[in-house]
Amino acid sequence: MTLFKRPCVYSKVHKEDPEEVLHQRAKFLIYKTLQEVDLVSRRSSHPSSFLRMKLLRLKVEIGKSLTKLRRSVVSAVGFGGIRKHSQSGVRALKKMFQGGATKGLPRPIFTLEV
Repeated sequence: MTLFKRPCVYSKVHKEDPEEVLHQRAKFLIYKTLQEVDLVSRRSSHPSSFLRMKLLRLKVEIGKSLTKLRRSVVSAVGFGGIRKHSQSGVRALKKMFQGGATKGLPRPIFTLEV
């Protein structure tokens, strides 16, 4: 019963350091700003995903054309040299390494003469 008869004793609250208050306020403002930036970046992620899909399709197209070129070259190059029936692969290789007939540009390093 002595617990109830005793008056309420409050512990004395010390004043906070002004520098500490400024530091906590700055941390809070930085946190809020980072949250806002995160929300804005999440909202604007749609165009970047569209661009990502376009790049993915482009990579797939390039990969398919390179695979087709590789298959034609592998079928063209045999033990006896280049066969006549797969001239399309050789033409594609020529275009790739010779760069076409453009004036003013130096000859490429890799040249294929067939």
